[in-house]
Amino acid sequence: MGVRAVTDPAPGELEAKIVNPENAILPVFLVDTVKSTIKRTLGTAFFFSAKPIVLSCAHVLGILPAADEMIAVPSREPPDPEPGVVKRYQSMAPIVNVRRHPLHDIAVADVPGVSHFEHLPLQREDPAGVLNVMTYDLVSRVTFERLETGEMIRTITPYIWKGYVHAVLVEREPGMAAPAKILEISIPVVEGMSGAPLVNERRLAVAGVLFGNIARELAPAPRSVTEGARWYLPVGQALHWSHVQEFLGSIGEMR
Repeated sequence: MGVRAVTDPAPGELEAKIVNPENAILPVFLVDTVKSTIKRTLGTAFFFSAKPIVLSCAHVLGILPAADEMIAVPSREPPDPEPGVVKRYQSMAPIVNVRRHPLHDIAVADVPGVSHFEHLPLQREDPAGVLNVMTYDLVSRVTFERLETGEMIRTITPYIWKGYVHAVLVEREPGMAAPAKILEISIPVVEGMSGAPLVNERRLAVAGVLFGNIARELAPAPRSVTEGARWYLPVGQALHWSHVQEFLGSIGEMR
């Protein structure tokens, strides 16, 4: 999938470029530095400017690793692999200089070890009407393939989720230090998707940052369930883009 990101055009002009999501959105790993292995996926992060700085949830970037661990993203090197072709990245780029929002679950960090990347623009206003959105899922399908050398390699098959915004609320969810503007969406946030960008499908700008789900009870429940059983509909949640813009402005990283 190519994302056509529209820049701010001058009067009478229209500029656009194609952004490869695989160059803009990366998994965030907890890495064993002794064994040089990935312990687990902590979440997702994305580039938002031409600087090697990623944005994600604070609960993803702000984890304190042990002495023999590091928080890292894959080091990207050109050329990009062809679709369906396995490409091994020989090294990981450690995440350094984490700056957290004092109230909300977002943070940025430097990844100086990544030089081959693209970035997604941030939204600057809310459009009228129903907002159709999409996101890039790097955790729903992770498999391991054996190379000709006999070595096993982790293979991520990206999923593209599309949906729409149910509502925009101002609430203080559990774990939040203050109320925040939250987008409730029809896309469930799978474990490991925290920090992924929620993209406005029309403008292809970041409308929010995914961080979790909330359960909405279905009543009446489907007839096939056991008597008294309850069914719940997972509703994804994303922090509104305005909190991102405010945070980046406060730390001098506003685009």
